[in-house]
Amino acid sequence: MLLWDDKDFMKWQEITVTTQRCAAEAVAYLFYEAGAQGLIIEEDNDEQVALRGYLPEGPLLNFRFEKLKEGVKKLKHFFPEFYALFSTRWIEEEDWASSWKAYYKPTKVTERLVVKPSWDEYSARPGEIIIELDPGMAFGTGTHPTTIMALKFLEEFLKPGFVVYDVGTGSGILAIAAALLGAAEVVAVDSDPVALRVAKENIERNRVEDIVRVEEGDLLHGFTKEANLIVANIVASVLLRLIPQAMGILKPGGYVILGGILALHKDKMLSALENYGFYLIKQDAQGDWVTLAAKKG
Repeated sequence: MLLWDDKDFMKWQEITVTTQRCAAEAVAYLFYEAGAQGLIIEEDNDEQVALRGYLPEGPLLNFRFEKLKEGVKKLKHFFPEFYALFSTRWIEEEDWASSWKAYYKPTKVTERLVVKPSWDEYSARPGEIIIELDPGMAFGTGTHPTTIMALKFLEEFLKPGFVVYDVGTGSGILAIAAALLGAAEVVAVDSDPVALRVAKENIERNRVEDIVRVEEGDLLHGFTKEANLIVANIVASVLLRLIPQAMGILKPGGYVILGGILALHKDKMLSALENYGFYLIKQDAQGDWVTLAAKKG
């Protein structure tokens, strides 16, 4: 079910944080913790980057913005000579969607998976699987390191016939990939109404709506169908809540793929996985981001 008509656009506050390159990943993490939907990272020069995130208009806007500013302020304790310059502007959703076209191009993300925007042409090579995506206001275009690593792990561990949960589905990219890689059933879960709308549209665009269903939910709370694989590309603080839920819903020998983890939180995540009976089978890192794959014992 669509949560509002396609013609009903929202306003968003675009927040730009200009900071040191070495602090960019930490600031990106804080954007997502604050509830930002969509993030663009622009390289100003060798030492400086500008991060643009988007917060929806509404009663939680000021709270989310203050949470972001507080988190960024604390980074001065971790990075020498740290600075962060903030600027904001209001933007209409249709204007934001149009601006993506300057940044988003067809991308070969694994040996088989190619992610392409809905407005671009791409001729598939033999063996390639094409995911056609319009990110709308949701994070997950296939170009961020956390998404790329999660897609690679899906390609490696998903077997035909699997039942899969994609928790925090965003644009729906991981759910779509799971379906195209052979999953029999995929449940795409998110609590954000914009993500739910965009995910549903992308699922229909890739003609996998018979395999993937979109559900509103708080992680896996309330879901009972057993799964072979759970994938979540969120942030560490939320993944820590998900791990015990995943243990309860996975079949014996089932897989959990966890992305969106900053390297400084990796040990905490590994401890949580071990404490709940998972054992690590693979890990990958790009920059300051880590993705973990574990198996239910």
